[in-house]
Parts: sequence; structure tokens; C-alpha cells
Amino acid sequence: MNELKKHPGWKDAIDKILKRFEEGGYGIIITDEEVNSYLSLKKPEGQLSYDEFKQFDLERMQIYKSLEILLEEHNICLIRSKSTHGFELLPPKDQIKIAFDKRMTKVRRELNKAQMAIVNIDHTLLSITDEADRQRKLTKTAFIRCAINKRKFEIVAPKEQKQIAEAK
Repeated sequence: MNELKKHPGWKDAIDKILKRFEEGGYGIIITDEEVNSYLSLKKPEGQLSYDEFKQFDLERMQIYKSLEILLEEHNICLIRSKSTHGFELLPPKDQIKIAFDKRMTKVRRELNKAQMAIVNIDHTLLSITDEADRQRKLTKTAFIRCAINKRKFEIVAPKEQKQIAEAK
């Protein structure tokens, strides 16, 4: 008789990952093949159309819902393993360093993109209220970056001060 499975697939994956954790503890690696079996996904073989590939990829993205639930409800952190294709179950000590640093790198990148969008603007086309809004947002991003980096910050870089003065 077939095993009873939960729906959606990520709920069943959570149970199976918790069972693996109880057996192996911290430091185990859950391979991509295991993840696919936990999600009841069969990797398509042969030539795939773009739509078939996207459908498989979308179904496989359910693992990220599982990772979120494992972290929030069970305090278990899984991150992509560098040594093999799969996920590593991090001990709490490594979770502090590795997982946090990895996510903060993503935050810094996105913050840099936001700041570049604010900085690289044609000032001559902005009204005074638009420029004030830009300055407020620039101040916010500068504050956040400095809080992350724990450094002093400049609200307006000297180069920008010159451009603002010339625009007026």
C-alpha cells in the first residue's frame, strides 16, 4: 500500500527532514536528490521544453517554504552546501556566523542597488520637493549602511554637494 503523503509537498518534506535530523543531528547534508524525493518530484529525463523545465523548477521551489518553516518553527537552519549539491543542516554556532553573514551579504547588495538608483539621477530635472525626498531616502540608506558597517556616515558625499549646488 502506498504511503500517505501530505499536501502541499513541503509539509511532507518538513517531516522527513525532521526525521533525518533526529537520526543524524547537526551537520548532515541533505542532497538535491533527497529533497526531490521528499517533495515527491521526479526529475524529468530527456529533452525538456521551456514550460516543462519551468514547471519542475517551480515545484522544486517548494523547498524554500520548507526551509522557512524549519527555521521559524523548529529552529533548524539549512543552507546550500558548498561541498555537495544539497543543503547542510547548520549547528547553532555556525548558524550565527555563516547563515547570518550570507543573508547580510544579500541585504548589502540590495541596499547598494537602492542607493545607486537614488544617487545616479539627473538633478536638473528634479523639483525642490523631489530633491528633498531624494535626500531623505539617501539619508535613510546611508544610515542603514553605516549601522550595518558600524561606521560614521556622510549624509551627502562632497561630489554630490557640488552637483546640488550647481543645479540651484
